[in-house]
Amino acid sequence: MWTSFPLKCATSNTEWWKEAIMTHHIREDLIRKLETLSDEYVLAVLEYIDFIRESQDVDPTEEDLQAIVKGREEYSRGEYVEWRENSF
Repeated sequence: MWTSFPLKCATSNTEWWKEAIMTHHIREDLIRKLETLSDEYVLAVLEYIDFIRESQDVDPTEEDLQAIVKGREEYSRGEYVEWRENSF
């Protein structure tokens, strides 16, 4: 019977099953957190997702380079937020 193969895989490989469940919980947690954010923050998150999905072979534009310089200057002045300080 064709349905026995997925069942066998799911029951014989518990690590895969645990990972699938954990991934599902992470996704649910992310969705809940996104729902609490303002539209501005959601757009920023989407821009970041687009950024990290880009090929790493992309050369930075002049605007990117200016943003990097500005970010380094701000960081050196202590103008940054620790990840745990934001409770989305």
